[in-house]
Amino acid sequence: AAFNQACLSLHEDQKTALGDIQGLRNLFEQLDSSNKKSNEDSLFRRGVKVLSPTLGVLGSSISLATPLAALDPVASNAFGIIQSVMTIAIGVCGAETQFQEQVEGMLKGIPIIERCNEIRDLRQSQNSLMFQVLVQIYKDLLDFYFEAMHILESDSFFVGLQKSRFRQKLPEIASSLAANTDQLDRLINVESYALIQKIDDDQSSIKSKYPAKVKQAEYYDSLRNRADEACKWIISSACFLEWLEDSNHGLQLSSGPSSKFCILFGDMGSGKSATASFVVDFLSSYPVFSGSLKPFVCSYYCKNDNETNKAESIYRSILSQVLKRMGSLKPRFMKWYKEAQSKNSLIDPTRDKKALRDFLVAVLQDLSGRLYLVLDGVDECDYENREHLLDFFEQFHEHRAPVHVFLSSRYDESLEERLPPGRRILRMEASLDRDYTIAAFHVNRFFKQRPEELKEVIISELAAQAEGSAIWLTMVLEYLRRPHREEEQIKRLLKHMPSPKSMSELYRKLLESATRENSEDEPIVECALETLAISGRLLTLDELRCAVTLRMEEENISCLSDLEACGLSSTGLQELINPFVSFAGHAGSPTVRLVHQSLKDLILSEALPDWGRDDSLKRVNTRQRQARLEQRQAKLHSSLLSCCIKYLLLDDLQEKDLFPEEHITLTASIDLGFFGSYNMDSDDHETNESRSASSQSRKRDLDPEQAGLGKFFTYAACYWTEHFKQCSSDALPNADDISKLCRHGSLILRNWMETYKRPSLTLSIQRHLNVEAYDELVASARFGSHAFLAKFLERRFDDKYIRKESPVEAVGWLTHFGDITGVKIMLQNESLGSKLRNGFFMCEMIATWKDSEALEKQATQLAWKEVFQILVRDYFDGDDSSSYDWANAILCLAARRGCLTLVEILFERASQEPRLAEALLQETPKESPYQSVGEAAFWDQPHVVRYLLTQTHVDISAHLHHRTSIDHRNVLHCAVRSNNPEIIRLLIKKHPSGVHEKTDSGDTPLQILAFNSAAKVDAVRALVEDGKADVNLGGGWYSPLRTAIRQKNVDVCRLLASHGAQVDDAITVDAETGLCRLSDGLEDVEAERRILEVLASASPRTVIL
Repeated sequence: AAFNQACLSLHEDQKTALGDIQGLRNLFEQLDSSNKKSNEDSLFRRGVKVLSPTLGVLGSSISLATPLAALDPVASNAFGIIQSVMTIAIGVCGAETQFQEQVEGMLKGIPIIERCNEIRDLRQSQNSLMFQVLVQIYKDLLDFYFEAMHILESDSFFVGLQKSRFRQKLPEIASSLAANTDQLDRLINVESYALIQKIDDDQSSIKSKYPAKVKQAEYYDSLRNRADEACKWIISSACFLEWLEDSNHGLQLSSGPSSKFCILFGDMGSGKSATASFVVDFLSSYPVFSGSLKPFVCSYYCKNDNETNKAESIYRSILSQVLKRMGSLKPRFMKWYKEAQSKNSLIDPTRDKKALRDFLVAVLQDLSGRLYLVLDGVDECDYENREHLLDFFEQFHEHRAPVHVFLSSRYDESLEERLPPGRRILRMEASLDRDYTIAAFHVNRFFKQRPEELKEVIISELAAQAEGSAIWLTMVLEYLRRPHREEEQIKRLLKHMPSPKSMSELYRKLLESATRENSEDEPIVECALETLAISGRLLTLDELRCAVTLRMEEENISCLSDLEACGLSSTGLQELINPFVSFAGHAGSPTVRLVHQSLKDLILSEALPDWGRDDSLKRVNTRQRQARLEQRQAKLHSSLLSCCIKYLLLDDLQEKDLFPEEHITLTASIDLGFFGSYNMDSDDHETNESRSASSQSRKRDLDPEQAGLGKFFTYAACYWTEHFKQCSSDALPNADDISKLCRHGSLILRNWMETYKRPSLTLSIQRHLNVEAYDELVASARFGSHAFLAKFLERRFDDKYIRKESPVEAVGWLTHFGDITGVKIMLQNESLGSKLRNGFFMCEMIATWKDSEALEKQATQLAWKEVFQILVRDYFDGDDSSSYDWANAILCLAARRGCLTLVEILFERASQEPRLAEALLQETPKESPYQSVGEAAFWDQPHVVRYLLTQTHVDISAHLHHRTSIDHRNVLHCAVRSNNPEIIRLLIKKHPSGVHEKTDSGDTPLQILAFNSAAKVDAVRALVEDGKADVNLGGGWYSPLRTAIRQKNVDVCRLLASHGAQVDDAITVDAETGLCRLSDGLEDVEAERRILEVLASASPRTVIL
């Protein structure tokens, strides 16, 4: 961003020159050319020698072990201008040592520029002083660059340097650059200190806002409200005791893995969660088992609520608990956070499950003491998240992390098999005694005021029928106590309760009981339960009331006041749904959760009127059952999507500004990140559940309700897109509504999208998206279902609301998420597809293909093949001759990226279309200096090289024998850059004379390869043995052997010496002592000794000496 800002001050001719790669290549060539007449090094190499004490500051910015001609120069981006200026500066110093001081000062400032990204994303704070200073630094670099490019007007860089005004301008530029980098260094130091201070302040602020007395985990506390006597069986279980015994010995057995696993399997509703919470308390309360005075126990409770059952949520909670316990890890966390953020700016690292997992594994393996991890409800996670967790377990087990894991789950054979060896398996078996204990516990809670005789009857009957189902016991008691029933009625009902295997019938009875006084209440209950089952996160009672009212009274609501006036009150809704839900939190609006997973499964599979009555699902096969479930859930997504869209488009919301420009600037510059979302000083057992539940009552940094946007705005803004992606193809949203909701530049779009970026309503941005880059087309592609996208593209677009860049950006989002089907839908659209049929877009798609994360999947490869077939078919359709002008550039880029799929499609079509074949082989050095074979060879794409060299229908010889316009390198000169012996051998077989061809600088492929300190001996062997390369060509300083010696490449020296390289030329004999030393002395004494031994073994004369 700072570089782009600096470029705005350039003249148009300068902007054009900035992208002139050819001019920069010519300059690099002049800097790298040696003076053969005077046997002098190139200016660049001389500069390296002069500046060798200073070049340590360069870090990884440029590789000095690679010939300069092998660099891929570019000056049209921030990294490119830095690299180019550094290269030119070194060459300047090689030409005139009087500039050494100024050049050294410039080089020392480079690492300071690179430190900026360690502090913050400057794109989010373009008004900051740091950003403005960085802009000035790029202006200094650009001034230097253009002054140096003027020297090209002379035939010689050295002569041009003497004649130009560069001599007068350099001190001025260097002085300005030094002053600006010094100021930037000071600002970075201040910012670093402020960041550390802010972490402390954030935690102090969080701690003061939420006193320990109110920080209780509602769900964890609800599990603590259990019958402990019914859970004590586990601590007498042999497998559990063996796991504890393993845990006690784990840290002392250095020969074996340190992590241990124990898993509790049980049927749905059998009491696994209560037992897991008992295990947490047991481990925490008995230090003798952990070998620590304060046992380290992390716990997490998964629920199928689309929030707590995500791998990233689990990792975040574990990490939060670890950081709370071990404050010394916080600096390490912050360092990781900044590094991860710099690698992927689109997502907060604490919401990236892969990044979180890898960091957690690294932290856990370094723990000095034991950690117990209790994870309840693994079966509540979907396949993808469960697999991620299992990978997590396997990784920290392999690294012998001292973590001892207790899991609970419904039985899953794959889960049992995937856990590491030595796992202990427990099973929840039905027990009359345990059922009696649980029944007694709950009866004494629910029927406290009833006679003891009645309570004993209820306990005995329930225990006899429960069959180990704790949830059945609980729900029967809910049914019996609502409404108040007489004793005889209770006893009669007990005799006719549905069995635990018929939970749908029991839920049906509860529904009838809840709505018996008013049958019109049943649709309200149905709507509420369906909303809770399909919602993207837990809802508050107020949010649920809004959603239900919007769905039930849709036609009567056009503004917030209508919404408040219609429908039930929150209290009335609470009374209706009370038997089916639990409420957490007391301040503000409580969070609502379905009482059990069995209820959620029932809602997602059957409409409420069919509960306990429709057996059709049991009569169909698995595939048909899954299809019906998907149809049902898609329908529910459509219903809640309709509510969200209706709410966001309410009349009085369209003019309210939740995010004034100054507020956006402020929040963008202050990112609390992970510490803003989690309380590092929370109680030991404050789980993810409590944070989700209590968060509604906390003071928000951003408050849509206070801003006049109502109680449902946050959910609608943050989650309508999830329902949009999964809505039913039979109930798609109105395209005009989506257009209005996503209209570019509108206040509606900005309000919901800025909230979408901050789902926790803190200052921290969790989703890094640019609102200005969105409009109805981009949003439809990014968030919509395939069915909606196809429908949306059928309508006519109003160009004033669709940005010119939108089609390409929409496809970019689809490919970013691997949605190749969506890409095909866009490409096949007649009106839109024409905007995507250009050479630039083809090149963008190749780059996107290269970055795709799922290319190893066969389905993805086939989908990409279809995309490229559509692109090639439509682009090279014969009607537009200009498309053929791009053919060579497209082929060369595909070869460079290793996109064999596209290369094959191009050549298959070219074999039948001579015009395309001719266009593919046109040599366009400005776009591709190496051409297809050279590009593939240079960028290490052996599969592409192999394919190109085996073509029979298209003559590829022009590209095989191509020589670059700069320095006249051939394909083998390019191939040695890849250091791949397979590629070198393939090319030698087809182009054997290329081994002996020289560049304008006099270098053969062997000489360039020898200059590479990382040269593989097999690559050198291919040139020497297969290609019969002259190992003594060049002689003296430039001989391959002496070049390899200076690179300290012992293996290459051995190979060259064994194949006849002139060893005597590389050795000098001391006249006084008679001892041998290398002609090119090395500072590394050990490397010199090893090389001398190699040379001595190859030369009898050397042995004598």
